[in-house]
Amino acid sequence: MINEIINNLKSIRIKNRITMVELSNKTGISQKHISNIENFKTTPSIDTLQKLADGLGYKIELSLIGDKNTA
Repeated sequence: MINEIINNLKSIRIKNRITMVELSNKTGISQKHISNIENFKTTPSIDTLQKLADGLGYKIELSLIGDKNTA
C-alpha cells in the first residue's frame, strides 16, 4: 500500500510539473529524502507521506478495516 501511495504522489508531482526542490521548499523535507522515497530507497513514515501530500495539495486517508473482536 505504501508503494502505491508513493507512486501516486510522484505521479501527481510530475503531472503538476513540481520539481523535487519545489516540493522540498514547501514541505521542509530534503530533496535527497524525496528522491530516496520516490526511488524506494527508504521507507517514509506516515507523517512524511502526509507532508508530501499536503505539499502537493492532497490528503492521504488510510482506514484499517477489521473486526476488533478478531484481533
